[in-house]
Amino acid sequence: MQTNWEVGQYISQQLKSAHWGAKVVSDLADYLKRMNPRRKGYGKRNLYNMVSFYEIYSSESFLGFIGNLHLDDLVQLPLSQLKAHGQNEIVQSVTAQSEGGAIVQSTPAQFELPFPAILAITSFTNHIEILNRCKSNEERVFYMLYSYHERLKSRELRRCIVSQTYSTLLDKDKMLSPQLLRDYPRSEYLLK
Repeated sequence: MQTNWEVGQYISQQLKSAHWGAKVVSDLADYLKRMNPRRKGYGKRNLYNMVSFYEIYSSESFLGFIGNLHLDDLVQLPLSQLKAHGQNEIVQSVTAQSEGGAIVQSTPAQFELPFPAILAITSFTNHIEILNRCKSNEERVFYMLYSYHERLKSRELRRCIVSQTYSTLLDKDKMLSPQLLRDYPRSEYLLK
């Protein structure tokens, strides 16, 4: 997942800085296919999906929204807990270490933007469904969490989005029974 973020970040920065044109992305996809024909997921369309993935999830509005929710405090990247020599201890992921213990940087410092941990809880394919079908940050985060909790594949997630599961589950008129509202009149404020 983080690879998709970094590739999208790099291509996005190159396109915005006018170093690259759209043709270069096509050429890059062709080059990657020639270099390793068995490698999947690096076609032109998917490279642009990675750019979209990075640009939407790195926007100030999205980062501010998840920052206010403090979701990164609750969501931990799966790679951050590895078993070291058969023991249960928390160690730094191998990809972030070098032989000398220094952190390896794969992109120039000017391009670095931290990877939000919440993005790692569902697949890239699910993210593409979410990005293409959801309009608000609230809806995107809901479907990320929902797909994680329900272990949804992309087809199931698409069905949930099309059938408006988000609106159905969060409709306060359906969630709060008339009896609950009479007994606890302030309960409707919990859903705001």
